[in-house]
Amino acid sequence: MMAFAQSRPVRTYASTGASEVGVGLGFTKGAFNIGAQYEKKNEGLGYGGYFFFQADKEKNNAKVVNQVMSLGGQLKAHVLQNNRVDAYLAPGFGLHMIKDVADASASSGKSDVTTFGPTMRIGVLLPVSPTMKVGLDRLEIWNWFDDKAPAADAFYSATMAFEF
Repeated sequence: MMAFAQSRPVRTYASTGASEVGVGLGFTKGAFNIGAQYEKKNEGLGYGGYFFFQADKEKNNAKVVNQVMSLGGQLKAHVLQNNRVDAYLAPGFGLHMIKDVADASASSGKSDVTTFGPTMRIGVLLPVSPTMKVGLDRLEIWNWFDDKAPAADAFYSATMAFEF
C-alpha cells in the first residue's frame, strides 16, 4: 500500500498595481508616530514621496522624545519582491522639522529647528490579498545642517500598503 503526502496549498498573490500607498503607525518610547508614503512602481524600482509625524513625550519635565515632522522624496528599491514577500530599501532626502530642541542661546532653553538631510527607509511587507500588504518599516532621518538638533534618529512602524 502506498501513501502519498499531501501538502496544503499555499495562498500567494502577485503584484497587481503600478502605484502603492502605504500608511504606518508606531511607537517610540511611548510616543506615537504616523506616516504615509506614495510610490509609482517601475519594474522593481519606484519613486515617490513620504510624510512622517512623531509626537513628543515628556517625563518629569524632561523631553524623552522630540516632536518630528518630516516630508520628502524617496527612491524605493525592491530588493526581494515575489508573491510571498516584498523587502525594500528606500533612500531619500527630506525636510525635517524638530520641535523643542535643547538650545542654551534661546530664552526658554529650547528652540524649533528646521533642517534638511537624507533618509533611509527599510521594510518588509507580506501580501494578505492581491492589493494589500502588511509589515514592518524603519525610517531613519539624518540632520546635515543644524548643530543643535540630533544628527540622526530612527523610527519604527507597523505598515499597511495598498496597490492600485
